Amino acid sequence: MTIYEQIQKSVDYIEENLFTRMTSDQVAQSVFMSSRSFYNYFWTITGYSFKEYVIKRRLTEAMKFLLFSEEKILTIALEIGYVSHEAFSRAFKNEFGISPFHFRESRQPLKGLEKINLTKEMYMGVIKKKLPEMKVVCFKRFIPEPEQKA
Repeated sequence: MTIYEQIQKSVDYIEENLFTRMTSDQVAQSVFMSSRSFYNYFWTITGYSFKEYVIKRRLTEAMKFLLFSEEKILTIALEIGYVSHEAFSRAFKNEFGISPFHFRESRQPLKGLEKINLTKEMYMGVIKKKLPEMKVVCFKRFIPEPEQKA
């Protein structure tokens, strides 16, 4: 299994458990990676930290709930994992620049983060990138003023 497939499986795991409490350690274990490797590869491949991805996805789903349901804002906040209306409203406003209440009233279109899908076409281009011919210098140990010694 490639690292891209592992990260896609971690994204799938996150999406399946989006509204439950989860840690990056749990997700890392689900794809058989160390916590450190998971954190580094997830950020490198997706461009988001684990926490940032989860928050953005939850808020995007909350935005959909606000548009297509008549549930109270507090109910939506609790459903997506926030402990209070205030915390949810603050996070929503930080992400989208508008409060949930005003968003529901205006129904102006906002761009949220949809689920990331890593396809083979996306990462095969990165792996098979052809580099121009070049010369490389390598040092085996640190020495004072290496540029002048070279």
